[in-house]
Amino acid sequence: MRGPNRGRVRMPVGNFLGPDELALCDEILRRALAHVSEVTPGLIPQQLGAATESARAAIIDNPALQWSPGEPAINSYRTGGEFLPHEDKQRLT
Repeated sequence: MRGPNRGRVRMPVGNFLGPDELALCDEILRRALAHVSEVTPGLIPQQLGAATESARAAIIDNPALQWSPGEPAINSYRTGGEFLPHEDKQRLT
């Protein structure tokens, strides 16, 4: 594989995960947001604004949140794969 995706497999969660796995993914994302809130108070409300409260209950199917095309996704990296700096016009990556 050549180009910017060399060594990476990208899996949009809505295409590859079933309901139980999506629920687990949502729980992991909610825990990550809670942790960020603990270590950096004020960051989540600053970035999510009005969606902050609803994000505590659901993230993946939350209509108040916007995702880049193909997101949320799980990236799996192989030897030689990397996460390059990028801009997707979203506040959190």
